[in-house]
Amino acid sequence: MRGCSSAACTWRHPSDRPPPALRGALTGLALGLNTLLVTSSLLPPALAKLLMPVAAVRRAADRSLNTLASTWMQRVFHGHIPFLKFFLKRDG
Repeated sequence: MRGCSSAACTWRHPSDRPPPALRGALTGLALGLNTLLVTSSLLPPALAKLLMPVAAVRRAADRSLNTLASTWMQRVFHGHIPFLKFFLKRDG
């Protein structure tokens, strides 16, 4: 490889990349699939919390929802901002 001194170097020539339109389409597809996957994984605990007023079920659903949401959000922002729930806490 040109300009690469280590075996782990992944630098490539700009002409090796796919065209911008294809990269944009693939990025949009990946974002859409990620959103669908995360949304579909949030629905079961949210519905359980909504439909079952038992405190233990609601606590378990809360833990599950917080874990799923923080995992997704923190990976998106790489820890550059506080988790959004910080801004949604109720006074009380």
